[in-house]
Amino acid sequence: MANVVLSGGPIPGPMATFTPLSTWTDPAVGDLVILDTTANYNVDECADGELPTGIVRGVSRDLTELAVELFTGGCIARLLADTVAKGDAISADRTAGAGYVDTDGVGIGVVVAINIVTGYADVLFV
Repeated sequence: MANVVLSGGPIPGPMATFTPLSTWTDPAVGDLVILDTTANYNVDECADGELPTGIVRGVSRDLTELAVELFTGGCIARLLADTVAKGDAISADRTAGAGYVDTDGVGIGVVVAINIVTGYADVLFV
């Protein structure tokens, strides 16, 4: 009998266009973001410990428009991870670098896989 190996993978969330907070001058693909209410469709880069609402997937040449994948129920995001374990909730980990996540007891999502791609965790958002 053949062995069956089950494995998941990223399930993208919806994409939307946002503008970066005016003080955020270096948005880049892979940056984690939080919503900012100072302007319409505005986001800011996550600080250490903040709960990300999405990840930048595209940046306009003039850095004024960002294509953001939103972390919505049912999506699985593959995110750079510092120290996480399966079952953990996550938050942004700026001490490890832009785009990283770390374990957070009051965080969001659930880590469902680690190191399918070395250095990354797959996080399910419900």
